Amino acid sequence: MSKMVKKRGKGSVAEIQENITNKLSRMDSNNSANSSEDLHGKEPIADEKIDKKKGRGASKLKMVSGQDKRKELERNEFGQPIGDNSVKYASFLGCMIKEFVPYTLDGWSDIDEEVKDRMWSCLQMTYKVEDWEKKTIFQKLAKLWRDRKSKLQILVREANTSRVASRDLSLLKPEFMDQNQWDLFVQRTLSSTFQEKSARFRAMREKQDHIHTMSRRGYARLTHIMEKTSPMDTKITRSQVWIEGHKRKNGEPSTQAVGEKMKKILECPPESQNKTNIVDDAISIVFGNEARGRVRGMGFGVTPSKVGASMQQNGMVQQLQTIVQNVQQQMQEMRQQNQLEMQEMRSMFLQSMRQQNHPEQIKVKGKWISRGS
Repeated sequence: MSKMVKKRGKGSVAEIQENITNKLSRMDSNNSANSSEDLHGKEPIADEKIDKKKGRGASKLKMVSGQDKRKELERNEFGQPIGDNSVKYASFLGCMIKEFVPYTLDGWSDIDEEVKDRMWSCLQMTYKVEDWEKKTIFQKLAKLWRDRKSKLQILVREANTSRVASRDLSLLKPEFMDQNQWDLFVQRTLSSTFQEKSARFRAMREKQDHIHTMSRRGYARLTHIMEKTSPMDTKITRSQVWIEGHKRKNGEPSTQAVGEKMKKILECPPESQNKTNIVDDAISIVFGNEARGRVRGMGFGVTPSKVGASMQQNGMVQQLQTIVQNVQQQMQEMRQQNQLEMQEMRSMFLQSMRQQNHPEQIKVKGKWISRGS
């Protein structure tokens, strides 16, 4: 009888661990890639729903691969990673967060510069990244750190309400955190000061009803995929990307509010649907002017100033291409004119030589005849 009781006890612990893994995985897959308020998410999904679906699990990558050749990263016009290596690159950034930055810090600004230098060196050993990308990359790392810390805080808050809170909290401890760090993290998460702050952010989060369905893909990779699979040669607009990024697998909008926005976007004038200018395209008509430091439908790191600079650069490139095409056309016309002039001069020269050799003959209708004929 005692053996049976022990067996059941082990089984219950295993089930709890599996539930926790599934929750973390589901929260990873449902993470909002473009939300600026990811410190505290919505209330967790019920356990019975989570148990039915197995998550993808945590990413496990070697921090230093030891390979001689660093991996190339394909980038779009805004410097955002796209293509095949961008997926592993995103996972690599998440692994760096677990390796270098503890969750016991109050904020990202508390990290020592020495730690940041080691993180940058580690990244440069594996991927070809340039110094001009450093600021944006560390902004992305800061967001990943806040997101992952928030997910763990949500689970701690939930576990503290169970009947066996101490056991559930101990099972939540990540492998990369030692016991002292974990105890400090739990203490700060359950403090009254933090709970008040958490409640404010959860209330703000509840008001967000434009939920995207891209999971970890993000707008940049979604745009790249749409351009590769599109049968048309026209450029994919951010209106098309926004609509695609907020659809479910069955093609339906993710929420009722999203459906209403989609309808308004499609009702905009046709000329606004095909514009790449973010000032007067369909998205700006429906949502209004962009906030500082972000652009809807274009992903992390894209700002209005970057879009403006890119448009100006593209305009200059198109202008230069037009000038080159005009010069090439003029050169072609000049070559054709020179060829005609050369042929005419050659004909006149031959005619002159023919008259000198046969002064008694003249050319009539392309034929040489005697003068007396």
